[in-house]
Amino acid sequence: MHPTGMEETREHRFGHTSHELKTWPPAFSAILDGQKTHEVRVNDRHFQVGDNLRLREWNPETECYTGRYIVAAITYITEGGTFGLPPELIVMSIAIQYFDLGDNSRNDA
Repeated sequence: MHPTGMEETREHRFGHTSHELKTWPPAFSAILDGQKTHEVRVNDRHFQVGDNLRLREWNPETECYTGRYIVAAITYITEGGTFGLPPELIVMSIAIQYFDLGDNSRNDA
């Protein structure tokens, strides 16, 4: 399993899919801070540009969600098998649309 977790649910809206993914705290913080603007994942969910990722912070030590999440849009995909990527992996460029830190810190990016 990839260290940031796996997709748990999908829902379709307006022709795009919303993917709910576990995200470990270091990656979650880096995305929130704007340092990490991509996700590397196994493409077993047929991710597409325009889909949304609901990145839910997951604590692997407690095996629980923290209550914090980020909604990010997929803006670009580098396909597996290119630029030295294994065929099953993709790199998704993402842009934060919204986040909720569970402490009344909500923001539409």
